[in-house]
Amino acid sequence: MLCFWNRLINMDLTRCTRIAFDWANKCLQTSATNWRNDISAILTEIDMLDSFQNEEVLGIEFCKLKLVDKQQIKWLNTTKPKLHYLRDVSASRDTYC
Repeated sequence: MLCFWNRLINMDLTRCTRIAFDWANKCLQTSATNWRNDISAILTEIDMLDSFQNEEVLGIEFCKLKLVDKQQIKWLNTTKPKLHYLRDVSASRDTYC
């Protein structure tokens, strides 16, 4: 999605696709489910909302690193199954095979 954002932002303002993109941005800002709001949510999560509001080209690798860092933090904060449970599951699987 972010690569597509970059393509649209870099596009010439006279192209039909860019005109439709600009029109949709003006008309669909308040709609709850649209592509623009999905991009806004992603960039808000990685603290880059200003790039979205200013319609700036994004550094894809930088955004990817920030998203991976956020997901790692979420994963570390979730509860995971205990190892003894996994050992019991794998042992029971061996007896049936």
